[in-house]
Amino acid sequence: MTLDSMTASKKYAKAMFEVLTDTNELESGYADLQELRKVFAANPKLIDILDDIRVADKDKQSLLAPITENASDFIKNFLKVVADYRRFPQIGYY
Repeated sequence: MTLDSMTASKKYAKAMFEVLTDTNELESGYADLQELRKVFAANPKLIDILDDIRVADKDKQSLLAPITENASDFIKNFLKVVADYRRFPQIGYY
């Protein structure tokens, strides 16, 4: 992990904490993140595919569809931000 990605990770963590605290969803949001972590841990190649610029966005969305189907708005928004800023490799560390 690079210093840049660690700094970005801290920023994301702080922003998530603030959003979840403000919406009174800290416990459920944390549980959602733990479940998301399990998905990526069980499918480590998924991060590589989601980060690959050669894979079309619609194909990435198809891969994420089963994950986000019953996900909270928080997780859906989180994954959108991660995708927009191409930060999937950084979330694989946690």
